[in-house]
Amino acid sequence: MGYGTLNGASAAVVSALSKYGLLEGQGDKLRVSEMGQDIVLHRKGYQEYGEALKAAALMPAFFRELRDQYPEGLPSEHALRATLIKRGFNPKAIDSAVRAFRDTAAFVDAEAGGRLAESVAEPPPIVGSQTASVEQQTESTTPRTSEDIPGQRAIALPLAVGEWATLHAAFPLTETAWNQMMTVLTAMKPALVAPLEQPDLLPAPLLRQWGEGPPAGGPSIFWGGGLKTSAYIDGFNLYYGCYKNVPGYRAFKWLDLRGLCEALLPNAQIHRVHYFTAMVAATPANPAAPIRQETFIRALRTTPQLYVHLGKLQPVIRKGTPLDVQPGGSTLPARFSTWEEKGSDVNLATRLLTDAMDEDFEQALVISNDSDLMEPIRVVKQKFNLPIVVVSPYPTLTLKLRRASSSWAVLDKSLLAACQLPQALVDKMGRAITKPAVW
Repeated sequence: MGYGTLNGASAAVVSALSKYGLLEGQGDKLRVSEMGQDIVLHRKGYQEYGEALKAAALMPAFFRELRDQYPEGLPSEHALRATLIKRGFNPKAIDSAVRAFRDTAAFVDAEAGGRLAESVAEPPPIVGSQTASVEQQTESTTPRTSEDIPGQRAIALPLAVGEWATLHAAFPLTETAWNQMMTVLTAMKPALVAPLEQPDLLPAPLLRQWGEGPPAGGPSIFWGGGLKTSAYIDGFNLYYGCYKNVPGYRAFKWLDLRGLCEALLPNAQIHRVHYFTAMVAATPANPAAPIRQETFIRALRTTPQLYVHLGKLQPVIRKGTPLDVQPGGSTLPARFSTWEEKGSDVNLATRLLTDAMDEDFEQALVISNDSDLMEPIRVVKQKFNLPIVVVSPYPTLTLKLRRASSSWAVLDKSLLAACQLPQALVDKMGRAITKPAVW
């Protein structure tokens, strides 16, 4: 159940669940009882749910005694306390035990309908359990909703596309409370979770890329379900992964970035799209490259909630061994001039972390295969507890980014053709923008 030994927090939770008849068995043979399964598998309003809830509430012997002695409701605190002391109950345990019964009765009355006193069937004995004293019985109280308890709030947890769970608690939780909650969930898992047969929760475009299933180590689920999602796109990484050495897709560089993000996460709410790049320089082999890039950036800026962040392209001197050497030519290392993009990775990491701190998104999408982004991605997932999806423009994704992300995939390049900007657009100044004839 997530603990090395059955003691401390785990023992307290197991004891409480067993007293209410929700667990049966001992040690590593613990399992959710039939009554417990009726509670978690049926919804409020169903007969099985109500009957199981009432039966569980009366499993503690002390609760049954109070129900039998006071079928119409408990007397005043003073009168009840005096009666119980006369019957030999420990005075120190009476108040908490009675409070636990009142809380349980109120919860059952609200959930199951009618009064707890109307439940007349005797609950079945628990296999392997022993009769508990009043002191032991007060270890557990029935949970109530955040509306019932001041200081509590509800947190919606995304489970899958269109599916949510709601957690009611007084946040932040203590480490002990967290461990107890995880113990309860682990114990109830067999009744709550169906065996995973196939990754049918992945977006359809990504399933096309993977065929029958994700690559080894890939995600088994993509977060979505309407989460407000901001995208962070590494422009040069996208270019080199999809276009530079992939001739078949060069015709699709007039890319609709927001459309691409919506295709990758069709069930998410795409909030903002951040595109990080640098302005290229003209070369003798490609003198019109800056003009085409500027036209593309102008076209992107007509897209709502899309922001272009520019780094710098700097000339650098490299050393390398010539590849095409003429007969008699030198094969010694040579110096050559090239260009290196600077600033985009830092800009992307800064924007990602700033938006996480500002709570500007509920989920992040990063399109890149740059392992330098591992740390900011890890921080978003672990420090801010936000889901972050990484999609690689290359045929694979680095191991560092796989481990840092919540889920990942490689880009299905068929989406490039499907996600193209209109041939002609108009910017905010009313100026026409046309896709370059040759690109």
